[in-house]
Amino acid sequence: MEIALRVPGCAPANESAAFALRVEEAGFDGMGIPDTQLIMRDVYVTLALAAQNTSNLKLYTAVTNPVTRHFSVLASLVQTVEELAPGRIGIIIGSGYSAVRTIGQPRSTLDMMRKCVLTVRSLLAGEQVDFDGFHARLPFAAGRRTPLIIAASGPKTLELAGEVADGVLISAGLHPAMLDAAMERVEAGARRAGRNLGSVEVMHAGRVHISPDMETAHAMARPVCAQWVMEPYRASWLKKAGIEVPDFEIPPELLALYPDIPHAEDWDEARRLTSFLSDDMVAEMCDAIGLFGPPDHVASRLGQLRDYGISRFFVQTTETYSFPESTLEAFRDSVLPQLRG
Repeated sequence: MEIALRVPGCAPANESAAFALRVEEAGFDGMGIPDTQLIMRDVYVTLALAAQNTSNLKLYTAVTNPVTRHFSVLASLVQTVEELAPGRIGIIIGSGYSAVRTIGQPRSTLDMMRKCVLTVRSLLAGEQVDFDGFHARLPFAAGRRTPLIIAASGPKTLELAGEVADGVLISAGLHPAMLDAAMERVEAGARRAGRNLGSVEVMHAGRVHISPDMETAHAMARPVCAQWVMEPYRASWLKKAGIEVPDFEIPPELLALYPDIPHAEDWDEARRLTSFLSDDMVAEMCDAIGLFGPPDHVASRLGQLRDYGISRFFVQTTETYSFPESTLEAFRDSVLPQLRG
């Protein structure tokens, strides 16, 4: 099982590059850096330095988007970084989420994401593309394959990934019913395009928090669980796992949390404002959407996921404004050795 770690660009790029080397030395196969300009440092500058500071680590945008990055700009950025680490760059493209929310823009549409993947792929291949009547190309395109991966949480986006992308990062939960339902949508998209599902690189994402005891881990996960309850497309995946979501009275302060719930500047306040979720429901949800608990438990759950057929996993921690130090250490010292025997 390949394991990648999400690392926020929470410090100067040279410090993130130094942390990337630690990620590589800890035994991770990849590292993903978010592209959210008003919360973190620039992902492409950081990836460039990380590429120069590592040897084997796969490096991902996790995730970039076609709203704040024009297709042509994205292609140039990708090629520029890829030249520093040929064969180690993966571009994960999503709808934007915090990157667009913080500037008051709507998320990318499915049509825009489709055009983005197709256009960037053509430019990276050195082909000519049509920009509103002007035919242009990327003269320094290397022609090497750089995987264009769609980050997908909803059924239609999962189908789009199966239809046009080189890969998909699935964020639809880790319960078997969730996994099966999500893969059905990816397969439907691939079938519609006449593609073999085996040609689509599949990676699953899950929230992870490692603590000495389960109660502490669940407490840290509470805002993440609230996000799943509040977002309709995520709540629909919970139903697949047999988790019924009752009606909740959402505190207005929670909706106003800056910049949003999963990136809250004050995580303790986010936990306080999500106390409307019972401990029992949080515990039930944690088992379905992520990996929460002591290192042995997380290693065991990863082993179960591997046995279920998952070969690539993307670790998303709750940190936004600091490096995931404790997660790196727990994976290095306990989780990865157990998983890899």
